[in-house]
Amino acid sequence: MYVTAAFTTWSPPAWFVSGPAGVNRIASDDVISGILVMGGGLLVAGALVVGRWLLRRPTRLAAAWAWLLSFATVVVAGYAIEMNTAYFGAGDPKAAGAANDAVFTWLHQDIGLFLFPAIVLVMLVVERLITTRKRRPGMIGWTTIVGTTLVFAGGLVYVFVSPVAYGPGYIIATVGLGVVGIAILATLWWGMIGAIERAKHVSLPVLGPMEPAEHVKEKELVSV
Repeated sequence: MYVTAAFTTWSPPAWFVSGPAGVNRIASDDVISGILVMGGGLLVAGALVVGRWLLRRPTRLAAAWAWLLSFATVVVAGYAIEMNTAYFGAGDPKAAGAANDAVFTWLHQDIGLFLFPAIVLVMLVVERLITTRKRRPGMIGWTTIVGTTLVFAGGLVYVFVSPVAYGPGYIIATVGLGVVGIAILATLWWGMIGAIERAKHVSLPVLGPMEPAEHVKEKELVSV
């Protein structure tokens, strides 16, 4: 569909068209990328936690949770915006919900498409590299879950309730970003300490004193 639309003038029909002049609609490419790509990612995220006691795998749970929030931010909230384009305006500064739409541009792009997927990768790295109890990767996982949940909840309030700077949604989302930042700093800190400790425990071969060249030549002559 994408290749055909790129090289021809054909464009796939929109879904759920409504409103004046059919302004409210969901583009077909958004349906494909949202349901098949990001929705398929939910199946992969589910595979990360299936058959495991989730409370014992908080970093793995945090990875799956971050992808779920990414789906909810980009797809679910995005479809709600598109189905109400007459209000949000799709970039029209004169629309009644232009301020809400501007905030959503930040939310779905910087948070839903960039931050949350990055958190998925970070949590999987934590599970693989920071494994000792002394590092407490579980605390990093639970901190990430709290932070991403606050960012998501605050973002929804910021977009759909009060799209004003320093309002409740702005403050909640900012606090959530701070908590996520703490989790990432903890990941870097414990990862660096773990790397230093691993370097200390690397065993190097012990070399004895080198023999003079004359003794080496004599041994070679004797062997011959």
